[in-house]
Amino acid sequence: MSPKSWIVSQLLQLVGFILLIVWAVDNNTNVHKQNWARAMLIMYAFGLGITLFFFYLHGGILPYSCSDGESWIAEGSCELPVSCFCNCFFLF
Repeated sequence: MSPKSWIVSQLLQLVGFILLIVWAVDNNTNVHKQNWARAMLIMYAFGLGITLFFFYLHGGILPYSCSDGESWIAEGSCELPVSCFCNCFFLF
């Protein structure tokens, strides 16, 4: 696929999300479609919440899981020590 095709496909997803919001709040929408849109928005919010929780959990564990006990973020290093990968692999 060309870059233009990828952009169009991503914009279609954005339009779909906007339509979900419109269907969920519009009182002239069919009741069944309105309930489905509300349920989908709740599921999206739940999924986003779980995703953010795991990002928080991963970011909270990773900096302090090195064997020397020091945070690699505080040092300003862009590279992870090998010991961090080994320790974090066994945490999950």
